[in-house]
Parts: sequence; C-alpha cells; structure tokens
Amino acid sequence: MRPSLWICAFLLIPVHAFGYTPAQEKYAKGVLAHNEGDCWTAIALLEQAAAEEPDEGLSKFKYKGLNKEDYFPHFYLGRCLEKEGRTLEALSAFRESERQGVIRGRSALSAILNAALRRLEERSAPKPAQAPAVATALPTASPVPPTAAVPLPAAAPVPQRQEERPVAQPLPATGEIPESLRQALKDGIKLFFRADYAGAISSLEPLAARHSVARIFLAYSQAGIYLCGKGNEEMLQAAKRNYRAVAAARIPQAEREWISPAILRLLSSGFSERAKESRK
Repeated sequence: MRPSLWICAFLLIPVHAFGYTPAQEKYAKGVLAHNEGDCWTAIALLEQAAAEEPDEGLSKFKYKGLNKEDYFPHFYLGRCLEKEGRTLEALSAFRESERQGVIRGRSALSAILNAALRRLEERSAPKPAQAPAVATALPTASPVPPTAAVPLPAAAPVPQRQEERPVAQPLPATGEIPESLRQALKDGIKLFFRADYAGAISSLEPLAARHSVARIFLAYSQAGIYLCGKGNEEMLQAAKRNYRAVAAARIPQAEREWISPAILRLLSSGFSERAKESRK
C-alpha cells in the first residue's frame, strides 16, 4: 500500500478510538495544572474543555492510563476562578456543575462543591443598605465666664504591662469538622494511600485550614506529586509550610511510620542538592 493511502487510513480513524477527545485532553491537562497551582493555565484549558464538551460525567474517558477518568470541567474551573478572586465567575461554574448533578456520584467532591457554593453565595450576597444619617443642628452654647485656673494634682505613675507573647495553638480536632465534610477527609486519606496524590489534594485542600490531620496529609500528597516529577518548587514550598504548621498538633508517631521515608525526608529538609536528587 502506498504511504499516502496509509496516511488517509489513519485520518479516517475516529477520535474515540484513542480513548479521549480533544476537549477531554484539555480537561486532563487543566486538572494537572490546577493540582500544581498554575491557575492561569488551568483556567484557559478548562474554559476550552467546558465550551467544547460541557456535559460532565463519571468514568467518561481514558487518558494515558488504564483507569477511566471522571470529567468535571465546570467544578475544577470554579475552584481555579475562586483562587484567583473571580467570585461571580466561580459561582457560575459551580452552579453549572451542581445543576448537571453528575458530581453527586463522588461524595468527596460533592461535599467540596456544596461548601464552595455556600461560601461564595454568602460572599456575593448584597449587604443591606444603611439609612443615611440625618444631620441635626446642635444648640448654641452660652458663653462660659472665665474662671481661675486650678492646678491639678500630679497623676500617679501607671504601671506598664508587659507585652504577652502569642502562644502557638494546635489546629482544631477532628470533631470540629462539619458532618458534611468528614467523608471528604476520609476519602482524601484513602486517595493518598492509593498514590492518587492529585485526588487527595482536591479532597484535603478545603479542610487543611481547620483540621490538623487534613493538613499533614495534604503536605504528604503535595510532596508525593513533587517526588513523581509532576510538581514545581512552589508546590514543594506549600508542602513544607503545611508540614511545619502541624508541628504543634502532635500527630501520632505511629501514623508517620506509615508514610514513605522519602516524603518525610523531603519535607524536613531544605532546598538542598539532596532533596533535588531524591526527586530524580
């Protein structure tokens, strides 16, 4: 067969034979950029994916792997837009994901979506208008006759208070997390031990500010992505900040024994050649 005929035959192969469409490829790259903290790139890719293929789905396509991938372009677009401070656009993307309803099949992501909707709706709600102040004329004071100056007694010295140094407080305990988000914490930890670091970050990131275990596993997941060669120096710095923040939380030593020594070594070291070599 002539080479030109081979080329024509290749062009006639349907797109779905490769396991994913162009929009799904942009979505996969956009989610990766989101997990690496590159929101500008993620927004550009996810907007294109949502415009070309707006319907979200569970296990919708295969992309460079054996397992099928979910397709939630509106959800991840909303997360990136919120991080960039674009509240109304993020709220619109989240509402579209909620309207389609497919994300309810993933309990962890659904809990994150519901929490984000409540947060953004409160932030964007119009504040009640205050009544304008009415200016009232004050009565004219009658002139006061001059009086002789009376010396005041000397004021007693006021003892100076010593400034109190702030004491570092540990992050709150598990019981302070709302019931709707506890499943997200459990799912995030399970995803970490399955080496799905990107999924673990998505589940744990909204909980890290108020839960010590969520923050330590977020640090482990960020370090795991870095060691796999998919993260940048910014993600490594974020992992180290999260790791140091939970130093006062007294994470059980037995729990740390389950974590890869390479991850713990990376988090506890500086930007040294040794850390760079452990990534290779």
